[in-house]
Amino acid sequence: MTSSRKIKVLAALAVLILAPIAYFGYQKMTSIYKTDFGNGAVIYADKYVQSGQCAYDCKTTRLVSREPIPFPVVVLEAKGKLDISTSGLFGADADVGKAVSRAITEKDNWYGALAYLYSSLNEYSDLNGHYFGMVTEYAGATWAVTVRQNDDFEGGSKFTISAKPYNPADYIDHRKALTLAEASCQG
Repeated sequence: MTSSRKIKVLAALAVLILAPIAYFGYQKMTSIYKTDFGNGAVIYADKYVQSGQCAYDCKTTRLVSREPIPFPVVVLEAKGKLDISTSGLFGADADVGKAVSRAITEKDNWYGALAYLYSSLNEYSDLNGHYFGMVTEYAGATWAVTVRQNDDFEGGSKFTISAKPYNPADYIDHRKALTLAEASCQG
């Protein structure tokens, strides 16, 4: 191989190696829609926001579709499994949360009342889940029910339902999530 050919091959290899590094450096310098956790993990949402289809909440890492996404009934029915979560609930609230989730899912077409809330990104800035919710009554109390659809390890979807006592001040529906997202990344 001639020396000029070697130089061309080395130059091509350098471009192949340095181009992705330069892109990520450029992304870091120009990103507006990001959340830096301070531990080296940074979520970038610029590509989603710049598409015009989403807003991103820099404070909470919520990605919010401007048009609500319909609940994936067909995917849930094909999966045939819904996990119950009591995360954030303790003692009697955890037991009632499970009972609420079971009571809701025993009704025919229970998912018809679910509305899109927002979506989530993983640590690689890839879309990895959608949240759907509803407010319902159970045993004389009002509950916020959330169903999360996220990627599972088999390339499909995993569904998890949770219920917690409803507090109107804390409940984030689609409109509120969109409003918060649009105001969060300024400056």
